[in-house]
Amino acid sequence: MRREIIWGLLFGMAAILAGCDDDEGGKYIDAGPTPDMGAEGEGEGEGEGEGEGEGEGEGEGEGEGEGEGEGEGEGEGEGEGEGEGEGEGEGEGEGEGEGEGEGEGEGEGEGEGEAPDCRQVCFGAGFCAAQQEPEDICPGLWFVELQSIVGACIGRCMAEEDFGARVAAELGDCGAVRDVLVEDPDFAAICQNGLPGPPAVESCGVNAARIAECLVEDCANSAPIASGVTELLALGCERAVAAGDLTEEQAGMITAATPCDDPGIAERVQALRNNGDQRVFILALEDLCANGETLPAGTCDTVCENTVACAPDSSVLASTDACLAACVPISTPDDVPQAECAAAAEGCAALASCYTGG
Repeated sequence: MRREIIWGLLFGMAAILAGCDDDEGGKYIDAGPTPDMGAEGEGEGEGEGEGEGEGEGEGEGEGEGEGEGEGEGEGEGEGEGEGEGEGEGEGEGEGEGEGEGEGEGEGEGEGEGEAPDCRQVCFGAGFCAAQQEPEDICPGLWFVELQSIVGACIGRCMAEEDFGARVAAELGDCGAVRDVLVEDPDFAAICQNGLPGPPAVESCGVNAARIAECLVEDCANSAPIASGVTELLALGCERAVAAGDLTEEQAGMITAATPCDDPGIAERVQALRNNGDQRVFILALEDLCANGETLPAGTCDTVCENTVACAPDSSVLASTDACLAACVPISTPDDVPQAECAAAAEGCAALASCYTGG
């Protein structure tokens, strides 16, 4: 199931929401649990309470003071009750004024209401921003980047008091949702141009190419995807350098002349066979190595033709080689139907629905 989640919402994606690593600077990430937030609102409500209050009104009541008629009274006090906003309400209570009693009346007031849930609102906003059909809302983004989009939205929702309510009010109109999101200049940039990739690192390219060569030596069935594996491994290395988890010098410890039985390479090859590298869309390769491709011949060619047609230029999956490296190792009962769906998909919305279920 974990592999289905990774493949499903990271193309195959971070299941709304597990691991997409395009956020090098840490800004566009899942912002964590959403705290409870309050807001003022207008509406109708009912409530019971005891207390004293200031106000003007007409009412009928029994008690001490004035009987039937109109009157004004003032008082101060505290009370408990539920209600939202400005409107009409019924209630029972005791109060100080020109008499004591029960009555009905109309009044105005403010109440505490529950703000829209940031995670729920931003999930809807994320699907809007990733939408490609019937309108490409953000040309630089697509469904694979859902986690990063939602993370950016949640961060802003938690920082801006009225943001969640404004987005929630527009969720029926994805163009209007985009207009709210792109008020942030940084989001406007990724909406148009996509998430920025890490800087190229020469030693990462050399490192990745040598590991891919040694993988083919150990696993002959991986030969057709060696170019894509190299591309994806280089991307993972460059991300690690950009994040400060790896230095260029450390990446350069594996060169074109490093023997395949070098412990560093051997360990990496075995890890790819056992686990893949799901941070960069590589599934475990053991089944491919032992038994060959599970999907019918030509399926991944069609999947990747459809994927490349929909992927923004900034996405690694805009590369046919990288896409094939992500698709060919598919072997599990959970992943195979998604790939078959993607091969049959007509249009970008249909392709996305194969992985998101939307």
